[in-house]
Amino acid sequence: FLGFQRHRAKYFIAAALLFVGVVDDADGRAFLVSFAGTVLYFLYRRLSPGRFLTTVLKTCGAIVIVLGLGFALNPDYVARRAADFTDAFKVATTGAEVEDPSANARLIQTLMALPYIQKHPLLGNGMISNQWGGGNEGILGQAFSPGDIGLIGAVYTVGVFGLLVFAYQFRFAQWAARRLKFEMRSPLSDAATGTLLFMALGSLTTEAFVADQIGRAHV
Repeated sequence: FLGFQRHRAKYFIAAALLFVGVVDDADGRAFLVSFAGTVLYFLYRRLSPGRFLTTVLKTCGAIVIVLGLGFALNPDYVARRAADFTDAFKVATTGAEVEDPSANARLIQTLMALPYIQKHPLLGNGMISNQWGGGNEGILGQAFSPGDIGLIGAVYTVGVFGLLVFAYQFRFAQWAARRLKFEMRSPLSDAATGTLLFMALGSLTTEAFVADQIGRAHV
């Protein structure tokens, strides 16, 4: 945000260095999609249509150059990461099994959760402690984590009613952000609202806005 506001290369370089550290994380696919969605949204809100289009085209060009350099230096890694994204997209859109075991595991867990969601759609099935019957794995007979299947996992745990209750925190944050006067905006406020949007988008696949709150309540 500092880079876009002040047009200074040092901020973009610092952001790029921080960004590289998380791209290769286990949840890198969800991170990248949520990150891209957040940046595009704020660019669209803050820039004129012409400048927005120019910025997006320049960014896409820079990404192509970086991917080209990465492929030249380590073609196996780039090809593997591209296949990971392709497999995740295929599972999400077709429900078919792919070569990526992580994507397949999420497909299997979704199929496991659906019958229980049908039984308890409004209030969900609750959290199962590992100290009781071996937790989800002990009861269901195989590995199962609601957090792995995003919103479906949230509905499995707290039901449709609970999902709406937890989602209200984003509605409250949106209301508060809109009340912020223009002269009070700063890179810090932009980063705060950007982080909230990033969390909302990321929760579509990680259930973070439910699981994190439940975890804090237990603590």
